[in-house]
Amino acid sequence: MAKEAANDDGWTHVARGKGRRAAPPAPGLNPPLPDCSVSQIQDVFHAATRKWMVSTCRTEVLEILDRKKPDDGWQISKVVCLASGSFSRSNWQSRQRSMLQFAALVDIIEHLETDSELESRDKIARFAQDPQYTAVDTEFLGCYGFTVLQSALSAVGKAELGLAAQHVSPASFVFEPFMDVSTEAVAELCAGDPALYIGSSIHRNLTAKSKAAADFMRARGSYRMPAFTEDPNVFEGLAIWWKEPVADDDRAD
Repeated sequence: MAKEAANDDGWTHVARGKGRRAAPPAPGLNPPLPDCSVSQIQDVFHAATRKWMVSTCRTEVLEILDRKKPDDGWQISKVVCLASGSFSRSNWQSRQRSMLQFAALVDIIEHLETDSELESRDKIARFAQDPQYTAVDTEFLGCYGFTVLQSALSAVGKAELGLAAQHVSPASFVFEPFMDVSTEAVAELCAGDPALYIGSSIHRNLTAKSKAAADFMRARGSYRMPAFTEDPNVFEGLAIWWKEPVADDDRAD
């Protein structure tokens, strides 16, 4: 399973300074790239999008969403992206993985917005939260309609939902690629009862005998995230969860 541990230890937001010299990184965080611009990040995003758009993984994900769509449509009004990772820090491998995941997320949101059963053609409100974000990350995310929320840590150094919790509801889609969250945060996420969830933390907490995770999963069906053969580590370990009873053999192991 791919993990963000190499970059997630700090969980302290470090904003990028206005000058040419980046601020010193917090312990456990890679420093921001010097002179990294939004346009440079967008070039990487466009390349990642092209890679995602021609993948069999994309085709299969959208087929799953269409097949498992409720009779009245997804009716999703908010998306919450948790722990995407930074797009402007110095770890090249993490940046590439984060960008491919983000490109997939943007495409999935656009697919949900074209749902013909939606009562309103309004865009889905977008929120993102990760203490790794730099100022240039925030600006980049804003270009794609995302509002960045302040992050928080638990007493044991695990990520809390913080401000994101108020946006998790039965009308929400939560995208959470490999977030190291506290048991309390998982319980809070499950209590929000999102209509659609793509992530890993709830399943990991089930193996830790979390009642909240077990109750959440019992009311849902799931598929493993289809293989992204271009780079198997990008989505391996994620699952797609929706509110629909399915046979046991359709559930993620």
